Amino acid sequence: MLIVTLVALVIGSGLLIRFAYRTPSVGTEVTLGEIYRAGDEGRVVWARLQDEKAQILGQSCPSPLVGSRPEVAPSELQSAEAARAFGALCPGGLVTFRAYYPRSDVATQKLIDSVTEKGAGVVDKKLGKAVAKLMLHA
Repeated sequence: MLIVTLVALVIGSGLLIRFAYRTPSVGTEVTLGEIYRAGDEGRVVWARLQDEKAQILGQSCPSPLVGSRPEVAPSELQSAEAARAFGALCPGGLVTFRAYYPRSDVATQKLIDSVTEKGAGVVDKKLGKAVAKLMLHA
């Protein structure tokens, strides 16, 4: 009986920790193919690669932008001002997306190239956090 209680306690603690540290999902989950198409068509406004999770987050327009892209610094792409500027050129309104990509330097670079080819900004690759963790474990 004591063993069953201990096992239940360990499993319960594990589940509690897992749900406590789970990050909420942001945006609509899409396929990489959809991101490549949006990038090729110049519909991606900004993207952020989170290498640690192998996840890309960003905003795109469901239809081609009407007019030329506003000049916005990469550090300002997620601001409300940039959202208004791009939103005015996006008939369907901006859509927040997320997708997971393969953990590979080649795949990551291909994704960055596809998204930025037509002018989208890559905001922050979140590499500092991974480097800091690597240094802590070394």
